Amino acid sequence: DLSDALGAVGTLGLVVIDPRHRGQGLFDPLVRAAARRLGCPILLSSTQGDNDRALRAFARNGLRPFASRHVFHGWL
Repeated sequence: DLSDALGAVGTLGLVVIDPRHRGQGLFDPLVRAAARRLGCPILLSSTQGDNDRALRAFARNGLRPFASRHVFHGWL
C-alpha cells in the first residue's frame, strides 16, 4: 500500500476549470487549498499524459510524475 510506504497520502480527484475561466490563475489556489485541507505531505492526482497544460500546472504546484497507467473509458 502506498500509504504504508510513504506516509499520509491525499488524493485530488479531478480538477476542472470551466473553459471560459481558464488562464485566470484559478488552478494554483485550488490545488494549494486542497493540499492544505487534506493536510498530507503527499498529494496524488491524475491527468491525461498528453494534457500539457495540466502537466505544467501540476508541476508548477510541486507535483511530479509518479507513475503511468492506461485507463480505458467507455460509455455504453
